Amino acid sequence: MVANSVEVPPLVVEIVVDSVLHEVIGIILQGGIGREPWV
Repeated sequence: MVANSVEVPPLVVEIVVDSVLHEVIGIILQGGIGREPWV
């Protein structure tokens, strides 16, 4: 992320963070079996 040259709306950041947290929680709950969200 290049925060200096690109203005990122707080809403976009919130959506991205929420998505990442949702993925992480899903991985933890499912033990990461059959899930590779980072590929």
